[in-house]
Amino acid sequence: MDVQTYLSAEGLVLLPALWILGMLLKRTLRMPDWLIPWCLVLVGIIGMTIQTGFGVHAFVQGTIAGAAAVGVHQLYRQTSSKRDEHPPLDDAAPAPKAEEKP
Repeated sequence: MDVQTYLSAEGLVLLPALWILGMLLKRTLRMPDWLIPWCLVLVGIIGMTIQTGFGVHAFVQGTIAGAAAVGVHQLYRQTSSKRDEHPPLDDAAPAPKAEEKP
């Protein structure tokens, strides 16, 4: 799958900046977690409007860039934290048997 099919070159430039902005918002401000993706989409739209001018293209590409930044962050976060929490299936301990009552 070619990323540039969905996101223009200008949007690819915004992607790392939005990802870093999302990490900074998460760590520094007392902002609810549900609000951070909306902020990233809004900043993505503003960034694309500055780069390409006002229009539908800027709105769509900014939305895709903001959503992609959130998705990349979630992929990183889920794979790095879950890998440490759960052992591989081969090494997992067998489930305990239910006790029989007389």
